[in-house]
Amino acid sequence: MNRWVVRFIVALLLTTVTNASDPLSARQTDSGCPNPEVRMCQYVTCANGGQCREIDAARCFTCDCKVGFTGAMCETKEEISNRTHICEFGPCQHGGICLPFNNDFLCQCPPFTTGRYCEQTVASNPCESSPCLNSGTCIIKNNTFECICTSQYTGYQCEINQATSDQCSFSTCFNGGTCYTSGNATYCYCPTETTGRYCEERLPLNPCISSPCYSDGTCILNNGNFKCLCSADRTGEFCEKYSVFHPCASVPCLNNAHCFGVNNNTDFYCYCGYDRTGRFCEQEIVYNPCASSPCLNDGSCITVNDTFRCECAPAMTGYYCELNRTLDLCRFSPCYNNGTCYTIKQDHVGCICPSKTTGYYCEEVLNESNECDSCLNGGTCLQHNNSYTCVCPSNFSGENCELINQSQGKVIFHLLLVSIIIVL
Repeated sequence: MNRWVVRFIVALLLTTVTNASDPLSARQTDSGCPNPEVRMCQYVTCANGGQCREIDAARCFTCDCKVGFTGAMCETKEEISNRTHICEFGPCQHGGICLPFNNDFLCQCPPFTTGRYCEQTVASNPCESSPCLNSGTCIIKNNTFECICTSQYTGYQCEINQATSDQCSFSTCFNGGTCYTSGNATYCYCPTETTGRYCEERLPLNPCISSPCYSDGTCILNNGNFKCLCSADRTGEFCEKYSVFHPCASVPCLNNAHCFGVNNNTDFYCYCGYDRTGRFCEQEIVYNPCASSPCLNDGSCITVNDTFRCECAPAMTGYYCELNRTLDLCRFSPCYNNGTCYTIKQDHVGCICPSKTTGYYCEEVLNESNECDSCLNGGTCLQHNNSYTCVCPSNFSGENCELINQSQGKVIFHLLLVSIIIVL
């Protein structure tokens, strides 16, 4: 015999004994529990994970069953139609709101309750202890209390008499808030992450601010944490995976290729990149520089270290075999600045450059200034490519013939001396 059946029988016997021993009590309480002092849940275990709860009824207890089970002891499994969502059975307790989530559900719990089914009470009524002083009215707000004070009093608990005291001297602002007055009222300037009239409430960190859900998943708060509501084609804690129904769920694309759903997610497309091809990116693309047939005029293309070289037919030349060897290359006038073109070995040209030009194709013009003007004292200038030489008379020397030779200097001195004597 099942364990829960045995305990159910024991519970019924206890109830029967209690009823027999005190019939007056049963009549007085009508349908209430005949002996509330007996903790029936000590003797009862609800089946299939149900929770025993003591109540003021004839049986003194009831079983709160999990979704999908029913019966006095949660012993019967409910048959749920595929077209009926679990939320229609009202699984959320204490007024919790059921939110459908794929083939499951979430309970959005009211204040002071928590758990998957909002079945747990997390705190008592904060107004039960009458925290508001001086006839203040206590109200519940965000799982805590707030005092509505009479006109004469203020403060977090209506503890300050506005007529007889400096309101801010009591430091009524919490969590580092700054107190200031306006007329007969006090106000608090609250730091970040706090709120309330007196900065008494700490704002919970919202885990959804960082947008943790991928692929347009919806982030919702769930008992201080978050949960991602994914679209039909996504799954995973963060909606980071494809669902089993998505064509990319089987990871069909190879070699780190990216998979995309197409045709309303009835098919897939693999984006391979530059080095792969094929429906699944299974084929490697080998770069062939000769694939475009760059060599002309029946030239043969040869691959050389990721590039190519053309071997030309005997009558052709050039990088792409684009030139005919019998062609007069000088007809294209490759020489600049009136240079004279001549052919070298049928497939090369040279240029004879005029004066004041240089370079393989006479493309450079030399400096226009006449450096030969630098030769002094009748020196003769000899021009070179980029320089000059001064050939000096016998009685001068130096780079520019600027120096008088020593023997010639003595002769000139004697002539000057004789000229002076004659004049005198």
